[in-house]
Amino acid sequence: MAAIVNGPASGSDTGVEGTSDAGVGVHAESKTGTAVVADSLDGCALRAVAGGPLPCVDAKSEGSIAVRAVAAGIHPAVVAESDGGAGVYGKSITSHGVHGESKSNAAVFGHGESGRGVAGLSDSGEGVLGESNQADGVQGRTLSKDNAGVAGINDALDGTGVLGTADGSAGTGVRGTSDAGVGVTGTSVQNDGVVGSTDNVDLAGVRGTSQNGHGVVGESVGNVGVRGTSKGAGGVVGDSETANGVEGYGPLGAGVYGQARFAHGQGNFGPGRGVVGEAGQGTGVEGGSQAGVGVYGHSDSGAGVRGETGSPDQPAVVGVQTNSHGSGAAIRGETPGGLGTAGYFDGNVVVTGHIEFVNADCAEEFSLSTSEVEPGTVMVIDDGETLRPSDRAYDRRVAGVVAGAGQLRPAVILGAVGRHNGANASRVRVALVGRVWCKVDADVPISVGDLLTTSPTPGHAMKVVDHQRGTGAVLGKALRSWPEGAGLIPILVSLQ
Repeated sequence: MAAIVNGPASGSDTGVEGTSDAGVGVHAESKTGTAVVADSLDGCALRAVAGGPLPCVDAKSEGSIAVRAVAAGIHPAVVAESDGGAGVYGKSITSHGVHGESKSNAAVFGHGESGRGVAGLSDSGEGVLGESNQADGVQGRTLSKDNAGVAGINDALDGTGVLGTADGSAGTGVRGTSDAGVGVTGTSVQNDGVVGSTDNVDLAGVRGTSQNGHGVVGESVGNVGVRGTSKGAGGVVGDSETANGVEGYGPLGAGVYGQARFAHGQGNFGPGRGVVGEAGQGTGVEGGSQAGVGVYGHSDSGAGVRGETGSPDQPAVVGVQTNSHGSGAAIRGETPGGLGTAGYFDGNVVVTGHIEFVNADCAEEFSLSTSEVEPGTVMVIDDGETLRPSDRAYDRRVAGVVAGAGQLRPAVILGAVGRHNGANASRVRVALVGRVWCKVDADVPISVGDLLTTSPTPGHAMKVVDHQRGTGAVLGKALRSWPEGAGLIPILVSLQ
C-alpha cells in the first residue's frame, strides 16, 4: 500500500516523503492539473526511496505535468533512489515524461545501484529533456571505464542512438571533451562509427580542432584509417595556416595514398588523379625521406613522374645535389633490361660542365650492303654510302671497325635517327675514333704501337709493312701485341 505525507516543511526537512516496502512510495493522479507539486527553499522538494522493482514515484496527469518539483537551495529538486527499478520514471503522451527545474543544482537527480538512475519514456515527445541557460541541459558521468556517461540506444533498424541539435549559428549539436581520454568515439560492427554531414558548402561534415595535438585521427587494424568521399569537391581537405594541412604516417606502408577509381573497392580506375597538390607560392607536392626515396612515381603504361611548367625560363623538372662533397647525381636514369634508353631529350641540350663517358669509342651507324656482321669486323665503304667487310690489303676505302666486341662499348653513337633501342639487322655501329676490339690476321707479328691496315683476310686488319701503300689506308694503332695468325686485340682507331 502507499503512504502519503502532504504538508509544509521548514529548514532542511523534506516537503514530501514517501516510503514503501512493496508498493509505490508516492502515487498521484490528476485529470487536468499537476499530479504532484513540491516546493522547497533549502532541502529536497520531493524524495522517494524504493527497494523493489517498482518506481519510487508514480505520478499520472492527463492534462498537465505529472510531477513538478522546484528547489531554491543547494539540494536537488527531486531525489529518487532505487535498488532494482527506475529511480524516476516518467511517461507522457504529448509532453515531457520528466521535467525538472533548478536555480543552482540538479533539477532532476536519479541514483540506481543496478537499474537506471533516470528513465524517461514518451510516445511522441522527448523521453528525457534537459534545458539550461548557462550550463549543460543533460549531463551524465560515470567512473566505469567500460561504460558511457551518457548512452543512447535505438533498437529501430535505421534509428539514431544519440541526437544533438543546435539552433544557433555557432552552437554545437554534439560535443565531447576529455582531459586525458577521447572526447568523442564512435564504433560500429557493420557500419560507420561516426558520420557527419552538412549542406553548407563552406563548412565540414566532421571537423576536428586541436591547439597542440591532432585535430582528427583515424586508425584501422585492417582497413582505411580515414576515408573521405565527395561527388563534387575534395574527399579529404586539410587546411593549416603555419603547418601541414594533411599529414600521413606509415611505418611500413604509404604515409599518404591516393587512388582515382570509379567506385571505392572496385578494380576499375578512373581518369582522375590519385594525389594532387597545389600551392600559390610554395611547393605543390613535396616528399622527404631520411634514407629512402623522397618522391616516388610508378605507372604501368604512362609516365612514372611528369613535370610541366608554363614559365618562360624555369625548368619543368629540377634535380639538386645539396651535398657539396657528395658524388651522387642530381638526376639519374637507368634501364635495368639494357634495351631502353635511360634518358631521352626531344630538343636541344645545354651542358655547362664536362661530359663523362664510361664506354670507349665514338661510333656511327651505317647501312649494310651485305648480311649481318660481327663486332670487331673491319669495314670499308661500298657503293651507295653503305658498308661491307674489307677483303683486300691496303684498302683506302677503310671506314672503321664494328663496335661492341669484347668488353668495350660505344660511348657516343652518331646517326641513330629515330631509333633508341639497339641496332637492327640492316644497320651497324662502326667505331670511327677511340678504343675498340678488332679482328687481326698477323702474317707479320704485330707489336704495340704498330700501324694497322686492311688485310686480305675478310674483315681483318694487319700490320702496315709497305708504308707507301699504307698512306690513306691506315686504320689505327695496335694496343696489344699479336704474334701470328688470326685473333682479336684492342686497337686505337685513328683513320689516316
